[in-house]
Amino acid sequence: MHEVSRRELIGELAYMQQHGTSLSMLIITVRNTSNGLLAGIVGGVFSLDYPIAGWLDFRRTQRFKAFCKRQGFSTCRQKWGSERVIRAEIGMNPASAADAIDACFSAVFMESGSFGLVLRQFGWSKQAEA
Repeated sequence: MHEVSRRELIGELAYMQQHGTSLSMLIITVRNTSNGLLAGIVGGVFSLDYPIAGWLDFRRTQRFKAFCKRQGFSTCRQKWGSERVIRAEIGMNPASAADAIDACFSAVFMESGSFGLVLRQFGWSKQAEA
């Protein structure tokens, strides 16, 4: 990913770790695409969440699970209302979590090189505290 996007991602993850709750999520998409992942925080540990887009999303789902297995991240399936999600805990360090997110975009969506990210907070906001 692009270095500026990486710095912003690390900053958002660190802020979420300090001020977020278990309902806080960071929606991460590659700029100008719909390729996205979710990052959450549970008990100070970051989670990387892949929302399953339907039965046609079989290939990306398998890539996400294979990526997590290679990295040593355990996965679990969850239902969020009517949405199915695969969740993996990726550690407590924001920089290491950003590296895992970058590698996951490469493995699941075949995004490589210098790409920009769009980051959206869900359940928390820096502007709300200002």
